Amino acid sequence: MKTFPKALLLIIFATLTLVGCSGNTPSIPFLNSPTPTASNTPAPTNTITPAPTATATLTPTPTLTPTPTQIGGGSGKILFTYGKEGFESAYPDLGGERNVFISDLDGSNLIPITKGLRGYNYIEAVSPDGSKVLISSFRSRTRSKDANAILYLFDLNSIDKEPIKIIQGFAQHTNSPAAVWIDDLRIIYVGKGEKGYGIYVVNADGSNPQKIDTSTATPEMIVGIDDERIYWINSVHKNYGTNSGDYKTVWWTNIDGSEQGKLESNGIQIEYFYKGMSFSPDGSKIAWIPSAPEAACDTSEKFYSFDFSAEYKLELATNCYLLYVAEVSDINNPTKTPLIPKRELLPDNFRYGKNYFITWLPDNSMVLLMYPGSYFNEWYPPELYSVADNHPSSNIVWLEQFPSLNDRNAEEGSKGGVWFPSIYGFSPDGRQIIVRKIIDGSTGEVILVDLGAMSLEDNFLNDLNLDEIRNAYLLP
Repeated sequence: MKTFPKALLLIIFATLTLVGCSGNTPSIPFLNSPTPTASNTPAPTNTITPAPTATATLTPTPTLTPTPTQIGGGSGKILFTYGKEGFESAYPDLGGERNVFISDLDGSNLIPITKGLRGYNYIEAVSPDGSKVLISSFRSRTRSKDANAILYLFDLNSIDKEPIKIIQGFAQHTNSPAAVWIDDLRIIYVGKGEKGYGIYVVNADGSNPQKIDTSTATPEMIVGIDDERIYWINSVHKNYGTNSGDYKTVWWTNIDGSEQGKLESNGIQIEYFYKGMSFSPDGSKIAWIPSAPEAACDTSEKFYSFDFSAEYKLELATNCYLLYVAEVSDINNPTKTPLIPKRELLPDNFRYGKNYFITWLPDNSMVLLMYPGSYFNEWYPPELYSVADNHPSSNIVWLEQFPSLNDRNAEEGSKGGVWFPSIYGFSPDGRQIIVRKIIDGSTGEVILVDLGAMSLEDNFLNDLNLDEIRNAYLLP
């Protein structure tokens, strides 16, 4: 493993207790190890040994020797999209600008799944059992220019088999995912159908598509699913003073098509910027950063905001962005945590709160925040926010030495720019995370980080061009 160069991982806990709430600090998975407890061994006592009796000798049953555990606890296979500059040396005759491949974790045994299909191919979703994958295929790199994009289903157990065409006229309004699995047999996608553009439920063989949404809002991207509902977004342009841009509004639709509406907390539709909202893997919790800052900061904190009208003057903040976390079933009672660290900040440590993007750890216990921006030539580390059991107390764990993500020497070529790293997901055992980091603003690489040791897996896709890889998934 490539361990991080510093000897100790600095993890700074900041306990932010809500007003009127108290409780024990929830445990942090991967970061805490149980302390063994000593037990007293009783002194042996004299016993009478009975004479042995004759017993039948059993023939021992042979046991299978288990294969070594793969990194990540899965099959040892990884699925990803790969650009032409990466694959053309191994497959010079393969068409398409971006194809989907499967390989071993080190990049060996590289096999194309899409085999030169169309122009740009993207992974939308892997089935729960890991045997099938939904792949969208676009002729144009810009999705909005291809009204006839196709959604395919590929069988990973029979990669030579022709794929199933689910729909021609797939979603062209956003990045992936615009298709998800309900279970191993049913799919939900955004796209065209007999009843126009919208959200459809369809069998995995492409049969019996049923439109389930009735909203006047245009669905763009699927952001969550549970046993009863699908959650999706559309974009609206808003201006919050110095903070203007395209914000995402969240909607819900029952999978059976019976009802739908705006996803609201205390009568306000949930709205966020970029990737500032995420449902937990089990669909029971939601975390989001509302699009507008709020007057909820303690002005005694060493927190500074950016004044765009004063030539980069730093001022003490009176408003700040909050991280909301709630049970979906109790969405009107979220915990609220100001996104301010409990420590002194230097002027170049400015945090532009709305730009955080959010994902959940696989055990649904914590939210991982990553800041996708570069201001004052500074890279910001990711943070873990504890939400175990919807506890009334809150913690932010500052992962100051998250490997290779806050390497200042690597970003000399992107001063003043804004970069957007990506979290592609976790390993099947939940101990590793796949991240794409930006090196100089135009190139990057995909890395696999061990969350326990805070180190890089040194054999991860080493045989490949890491700058050409996107949307990587470790298969179960």
